[in-house]
Amino acid sequence: MRVLLAAVGAAAAALLLAGGGAAASSQPRVLAITFGPDLDINPVTQGYLTGQLSRAASDHYDAAVILLDTPGGLSTSMKVIFNAELNAKLPVIVYVSPNGARAASAGVWVSEAADVLAMAPTTNIGSSTPIDSSGANIGSDLRRRSSTTRSRR
Repeated sequence: MRVLLAAVGAAAAALLLAGGGAAASSQPRVLAITFGPDLDINPVTQGYLTGQLSRAASDHYDAAVILLDTPGGLSTSMKVIFNAELNAKLPVIVYVSPNGARAASAGVWVSEAADVLAMAPTTNIGSSTPIDSSGANIGSDLRRRSSTTRSRR
């Protein structure tokens, strides 16, 4: 609960600083969207998160805060989520929390698409190169094609 309050407080402070005098006279409405703990990015969670972002816009919230803890997931779902963030009609803030949480793999790109990214102490963010289902490195030809595809997008 303290993490949620801290994230909402940080979002409110950012909105007050960005909005100037008019925003200072009223409390900003911020929708907190919990994505975790340790939740995969997949079509179901994609629908939940994009639905919550749409709700925040249609219900006239001033910002949305995504409380993120993910090992990553599907690139197709990740792409839909980050496009929703980039096209959102309100500021999107990603807060990687609680302590020990991560924004790994596809979670990196969900985090990067936000207007503001903040991280709790002892959290981490990162991604790695493609591997096969056994955890071994992908052969050079497939690895080269995979890397080329990623760099073209």
